[in-house]
Amino acid sequence: MLLAYSLGNEQSYLWLITQKEVKSFSLPKRSEIESLAKYLRELITARNLLAKGENIGGRPMTLELAASEYPKVATELSKILLSPLAKDLGNKRLVIIPDGVLQYIPFNALAEPSKTDTYQPLLVSHEVVSLPSVTTISVLRDENKENKENKEKAKKVLFIADPVFSIVDSRVKNKANQSSNLATNKLNKLNKLNELEEANLLVKQSAKEVGLSVTSQGLPRLSLVNDEIKQINELAPIESKQLLSFNASLSNLASETSSYKVIHFATYGLANGQHPDLSGIVLSLVDEQGKPQEGFLQPDKIFNLNLSTELLTLNCDTQIGKNMQGEGLSGLTRSFIYAGASRVMVNLWNTNDPASIELIKRFYEKILKENQSPTIALRQVQLEMLQDEKYKSPFYWAGFQLQGEWK
Repeated sequence: MLLAYSLGNEQSYLWLITQKEVKSFSLPKRSEIESLAKYLRELITARNLLAKGENIGGRPMTLELAASEYPKVATELSKILLSPLAKDLGNKRLVIIPDGVLQYIPFNALAEPSKTDTYQPLLVSHEVVSLPSVTTISVLRDENKENKENKEKAKKVLFIADPVFSIVDSRVKNKANQSSNLATNKLNKLNKLNELEEANLLVKQSAKEVGLSVTSQGLPRLSLVNDEIKQINELAPIESKQLLSFNASLSNLASETSSYKVIHFATYGLANGQHPDLSGIVLSLVDEQGKPQEGFLQPDKIFNLNLSTELLTLNCDTQIGKNMQGEGLSGLTRSFIYAGASRVMVNLWNTNDPASIELIKRFYEKILKENQSPTIALRQVQLEMLQDEKYKSPFYWAGFQLQGEWK
């Protein structure tokens, strides 16, 4: 069952589409839905917000209060978005086409609308996947037919992780000399350096616009990435490959993407709703000598990648700006799908936590060792974590979403 949402200033709409019928429903205006959806997102990511000293819903709140408030708000938002078609849902797979702020909330953690007496996540009774648009699946399946032979020949897994963002990174050689060389190059205004400096300034601009703390030394190195890659690599077959550190570069990526069935990114992901063209994946911005290099994988560059990929995972430190009306996140996933990825898994918020490593490890174990489809594997892992007292909070599992082909 496909559910397509459109948010309007005076009234919003929902279309229900199956192989047999099309129905439409009127929903409240955009501002009402946005207010509730943003509050739901704040409640579910309370751990991150409270760590930054931010309020939730415009008022001080403890983590315990946020946890108790979430089921109420998830039920209230579900009544708006899903109750009109509650009797039609059954146990069907739900393909969601969200609009505006709805692309940043986890539908799988909304309340099952038929359960009025208690909160039960939609995940329990439904497989939930997303699409950036209605036309995406048609384009995707046409491309899959054309790329079928390439995908059959593709190797298993490519990891792109732990890039180098700054000359102050301990992995850069001769940092003191490089600082001097960079200053000299700037004074000489060498064309190539100026182009690279301008490209990397876009990273800083976008990072600031999505609320990421950027110092004069650039983006900080991500923690836990090496643990993540180590655990996943133990599951991967021999023909997997790692592009780590300086090798996690734009040039290396472009030469490798057509050869792998699974591509896994572990770096910063910027979903810029204010300027969607400044959304992107941040790869290495300097080389081993500290010289700047282009490393911002924006939508226009993604479109030009030649992918033969069954699954592309963006387990990134996902940074999403305050403006959630724009297509920052959906623009990224749409770009990868149009470039040839059958499905994209994204994380709607930054967990940067052992829980996300645990989820990803279980997920890859199911698809690489048990040969399960990604959509079934993700749902099973999320159900397992929901039953685990340690990880049952939606914060730990609900942010992982699959977009694209569900078959």
